[in-house]
Amino acid sequence: MVFRTSSVVKIVEFDPIPLADQKAEELKFRVEVLQRDNADHYYARVYRRETFRIQPTFPQAKGVPAGDQGDHEFYIIDDYFSFLDFEGQTPDEVLKKVEAVFNDRYHAQSTKK
Repeated sequence: MVFRTSSVVKIVEFDPIPLADQKAEELKFRVEVLQRDNADHYYARVYRRETFRIQPTFPQAKGVPAGDQGDHEFYIIDDYFSFLDFEGQTPDEVLKKVEAVFNDRYHAQSTKK
């Protein structure tokens, strides 16, 4: 069996994107540009940084978790974006496509009042 591989060739973090609802948390994205099988084919994987409140299961006191809750940030793959949306012949071409989609989708939301 032959396995296809991809290598990460560039990682970019975008500045937080404010939304019109000022109570909403800003959107934070990280984009990885990958190269398929060492060919001149590149694509992007988009991650969104999310905050989760987590409480350890153990230790427990009388069957109830005794640990404190904590807020932690994680990068999760943003399934809204398909890597097929961002394909190109160079890493810069791929990043320009990502920026264009972010601008179209979030610029209007961040400027609404």
